[in-house]
Amino acid sequence: MLLFFGALLLIYAYLDERVGVLSNEWGMPNEFITRETFFYSSLIAFVITNAILYTLHKLLILSRHSAKTERVLALRLDLAAWLLGFAGTLNLLFVFTMLFFGLFNSSENYSIDRYVIFVYAGPLLLAIMFGLLVYILMKRRA
Repeated sequence: MLLFFGALLLIYAYLDERVGVLSNEWGMPNEFITRETFFYSSLIAFVITNAILYTLHKLLILSRHSAKTERVLALRLDLAAWLLGFAGTLNLLFVFTMLFFGLFNSSENYSIDRYVIFVYAGPLLLAIMFGLLVYILMKRRA
């Protein structure tokens, strides 16, 4: 969480008044939003996503007392742990996105090609997390 807020504040400080969100075929920004819109929409997306995942995690933890079997209890605890890992993965994806937007809109002449690994790392981490979810669900049903 602190990493996201640090990245958001750092990027916000360096952004121009207009933030490019889409680019043309030459890699130049051609659609813009204001810096404040970028900041608040990023903050709202982060807070809502984390609130939903934290609430689901708490509901799974609190419902463990109503589990009728050890198998159901173990599944709920595994899913609660997965939700925390998923929240961490999404938070890391948010940080990567903030950093990429900062580089994309920087007035300095950075080569974004060197940082494209962060763009690919996000979906890869999400795929790994969903693979773990499938493993958890299959393991408990067997």
